[in-house]
Amino acid sequence: MTLRTKTSLLLAAIISLTLGVTGFFYLQFLQQSLKNSILSGVDAVAQSTSDSIARFIEDSLNDAQVAALALPVPALEKNDIPTLENRLRTLVETFPKFENGMFLLDKKGRVWVDYPSFPEVRGADVSFREYFQRTIKEKKGIIGVPYISKRTGQPVLTFTALLRGSANQVLGVLGCSVQILSPNALEGIRKIRIGKSGYVFVYDHSRLMILHPEDARVLKRDVPLGANRLFDAALEGFEGVGETVNSRGVPMLSAFKRIPGTDWIIGSQQLQSEAYAPISEARRNLFAGILAAVIASVGVGIIAVRRITRPLVWLRQRVFSLETAPHETSGKIQHELGDFRSSDEIGELAKAFHDISQKLQNTLISLRRASNDWERTFNTVPDLIAIIDDQNKIVKINQAMAERLGLKVQETPGLNYHHLFPDLAPPPLSSYQQPGLENNLVLIQEFLQKELGQDFLVAASPLKSQEGEFLGSVFVARDISERRRAEEERLRLEAQMQEVQKLESLGVLAGGIAHDFNNLLMAILGNADLALLTLSPESPARPNVEEITRASLRAADLCRQMLAYSGKGRFTVGRYDLSQLVREMAQMLAVSVSKKAALRYSFAPELPPVEVDATQMRQIIMNLITNASEAMGDRRGDISVATGVMECDRNYLAESYVDDKLPEGKYVYLEVADTGAGMDEETRRRIFDPFFTTKFTGRGLGLAAVLGIVRGHQGAIKVSSTPGQGSIFRILLPAAARMPAERTPDSVPSSSIPCNGTILLVDDDPSVRQVGAKMLERLGLKVLTAAHGLEGVEIFRKRKDEIDCVLLDLTMPEMAGDEVFQELWRLKNDVCVILSSGYNEEDVAPRFAAQRLAGFVQKPYTMANLQATLNRVFGSK
Repeated sequence: MTLRTKTSLLLAAIISLTLGVTGFFYLQFLQQSLKNSILSGVDAVAQSTSDSIARFIEDSLNDAQVAALALPVPALEKNDIPTLENRLRTLVETFPKFENGMFLLDKKGRVWVDYPSFPEVRGADVSFREYFQRTIKEKKGIIGVPYISKRTGQPVLTFTALLRGSANQVLGVLGCSVQILSPNALEGIRKIRIGKSGYVFVYDHSRLMILHPEDARVLKRDVPLGANRLFDAALEGFEGVGETVNSRGVPMLSAFKRIPGTDWIIGSQQLQSEAYAPISEARRNLFAGILAAVIASVGVGIIAVRRITRPLVWLRQRVFSLETAPHETSGKIQHELGDFRSSDEIGELAKAFHDISQKLQNTLISLRRASNDWERTFNTVPDLIAIIDDQNKIVKINQAMAERLGLKVQETPGLNYHHLFPDLAPPPLSSYQQPGLENNLVLIQEFLQKELGQDFLVAASPLKSQEGEFLGSVFVARDISERRRAEEERLRLEAQMQEVQKLESLGVLAGGIAHDFNNLLMAILGNADLALLTLSPESPARPNVEEITRASLRAADLCRQMLAYSGKGRFTVGRYDLSQLVREMAQMLAVSVSKKAALRYSFAPELPPVEVDATQMRQIIMNLITNASEAMGDRRGDISVATGVMECDRNYLAESYVDDKLPEGKYVYLEVADTGAGMDEETRRRIFDPFFTTKFTGRGLGLAAVLGIVRGHQGAIKVSSTPGQGSIFRILLPAAARMPAERTPDSVPSSSIPCNGTILLVDDDPSVRQVGAKMLERLGLKVLTAAHGLEGVEIFRKRKDEIDCVLLDLTMPEMAGDEVFQELWRLKNDVCVILSSGYNEEDVAPRFAAQRLAGFVQKPYTMANLQATLNRVFGSK
């Protein structure tokens, strides 16, 4: 609604209210004045009529008295009836009002003489009449109670006068009868009209209707008590005018007056609708006048308002145009506002609007830009965002949330929050979920988390007003799948690292034990070997010494398994077809498994070669087959042996028992599967631990050695097992680039080469030094010994020209073997050094990469091993 409209309406309202209030009070005054005038008129009619009736009664009483005096006393005293009849006739003619007749009553109330004569009445006793009794009693003339005349059958009034004789004695009563409805009596009163329907009526204290426009109601008591309020009040003494309802139920204006000298009451009344008709007419005329005045005033006011507000309307149109007008037009409008000149308040307002519009336009541009930036950011954020109000209705969700839940952004505002998780049953209604409660925040967060799954982390924050009132909630779901996978990968790597560290620690422990044990075996096996050389074949001690040798060799084999687990076993690497290695062992495998187990083979054709130590591979195959057979127990089942080749990616290799970060590529595999008892998770995690076994007689080194050999060949192991269903072991070995070369048979040991010269034996173990020196001397060499590295260097410095070869131990206190070798090489760069160690050659060789070793012999060694090494060394010189 415009200001012009409001001003016009306000002006119209003021004019209407002013004229309306003025008209209302004027109408009240006019109505009251007219009403008072009307009531006064009705009252005046009653009063004038009362006066007329009073005069009529007074005149009638006087006329009756005159008539009584006109009767001749002698005729009365003599009872001269003819004379009296003539005189009565004359009096009736003289007083026409007494047309109903005159009559004389004697002192006893008998009709004495009457005129007009009515034979049936003459002589009748009427002493019971009220007018006779009162006249005799009061000794004067009175007006009697109306009654129906037997003479004429008309309602009549009787006026009396006392008849006296010459001695003033009472002779009788003169009765003058008046017909009430006669024109000579009160008929004129009955015909009085007030307006069109108003009239007058007369009744006495006995409620007897004496005079009424309706003949049927004359001399009737037909107004019961309570039928007419003012009628009853007049009987109680009320005189005046007022509004009432007559006995017929019609609203009337009534006035009541007493008629003097009687107990009569005169009433005048008029229909209220007729009486108040002038008031209604005046009201209509006043309303019409006020309406015309209002219309005229409003019309003039509107014209004036339009002229006054025309500049303001122009200003309003220009201001509203700023919102929708293009940039060029808005500039023109602002220029018009700036050029608007007026010395009144509108001019000041135009200038203020011009300044405000400039600021507002700049603000709107900033707000639109900020809103667009916010909307763009809100929908660009990869996190899933939902805003919910305090009535659990969706206010807004971003594009990421809509796409994730299959909703449309523009259709979600106003929806219930259940639409955020359509795949879940709606939560049950409870007091916990009443709108406006912050507890709903936790509930919605839980259901949203269930809907989105573990790949999302849902955070919830309440929205509150400055007064702390809860307004709603913001839910942000962040995709943590990558982080979760990274965390899982980190935990997996940590577990693998722990496993690797455990294996490394156990490997170091096993290698150290094997190394020290090899030194002990060196003393046992060396002395036993020397003893066999001195004993004759018939010596009874020879079998015992041979048993010592065999036990020592078995102990040495156990040490090799421990070294294999630690990854420090001795490998003799060649290119082999893995399927061919298994085929060559088929007969031996058949006799190694339980008779209830059936071996089944599946070899892949044209298998790529692998670079492996054949002996170590045979040990792996035998250990896996033996374990599979033992897992069968007494049950019948199958042991499946399969080979093949496959491409392995990084993820597949990372799932192996120990992730050694092997490169992706082609791997040849050996798979051994059984249908035995299987393993639970706890057993599967520990099967490669050294000395862990589930067999009563097992040593727990078989699978530990398998793991060490595989890792030593840069391979991997994958194990899967289900309790009651069996186990599957898969060995992965990197495929070689070329097909395997033809294998040459093992070379026949060359014949011994006579050894002579001086050799320096450096070893910190006294037993090894002692037995080693004896074995070297047995081979014909001169032996110098040193108990540690420093001593060995010192001896070599003094006798380097004499010493032909050095047999050097690797692990020694104070100065290790590689440090000793460097010192010896500095003293003599062509020094001949044979390294001796409990570790294998491949493990220790990298420590001597800068210097060339003449040979290597692994502890414990026999005379044959030592002689073969010396033959190679001295034979190459």
